[in-house]
Amino acid sequence: RSFYEESLSTLERLDPLSGVTFDVAYVNAQVAQHARALDVVDAVLLPGANHPQLRVVLVRDVRPALVRELAEARALQAELRRAP
Repeated sequence: RSFYEESLSTLERLDPLSGVTFDVAYVNAQVAQHARALDVVDAVLLPGANHPQLRVVLVRDVRPALVRELAEARALQAELRRAP
């Protein structure tokens, strides 16, 4: 499925939720989507990028941002799991 289709599906799943149930579902979706985006960068974009400036942006900006955001989402996911 495309990122767009996945996002629509996530919105549909989140819409009826509220409170802690919403928080957990949202953070789980963010972890999954960021992990998928990082996989796409590593498996498709970096190997396919030929232009030097594009490779620089992917390596210097895009990939590190995804790694950072994924780590933050995973930390929040772990915190939510520990919450009563």
